[in-house]
Amino acid sequence: ATPGNVVDYEYVHQVLRAWASEFDLRELAFDKWNAIDLVTRLAKQDGMVCVEIGQGFGTLSGPTKSLEAAILSKSLRHDGNPVLRWCMSNVAVESDPAGNMKPSKKVSTERIDGCVALVMAIDRMSRRVEAQAWDGHVASLEDYI
Repeated sequence: ATPGNVVDYEYVHQVLRAWASEFDLRELAFDKWNAIDLVTRLAKQDGMVCVEIGQGFGTLSGPTKSLEAAILSKSLRHDGNPVLRWCMSNVAVESDPAGNMKPSKKVSTERIDGCVALVMAIDRMSRRVEAQAWDGHVASLEDYI
């Protein structure tokens, strides 16, 4: 949360810069809605790798199913984060006729941003695992979630 009644994108910019210096931040996954100015500054001024994640079934179904599997197998580690727990308690999933699924803001009861961020992170991790497999490294997504 940012101070005040509206999102302060400069505050978010500074927090992300601080995290980048503290953690091994490799990519920032983002939904393009209201993010272009911030993402442009992060990429151009700070040299961060910013990856747009579409919010449709084609992009979100795989990682949503991976998250569901981690939850059902009780292997999801989140250290009891209260914001994620609240978002997960609010989320409803939407499916299409092909069996794809994604978190749905229009069907969910309250905010689900933490869940969507987690699904996007799983997408990026799974792509990294796939890339490492092509490079000869052996890993699986289950090693990361």
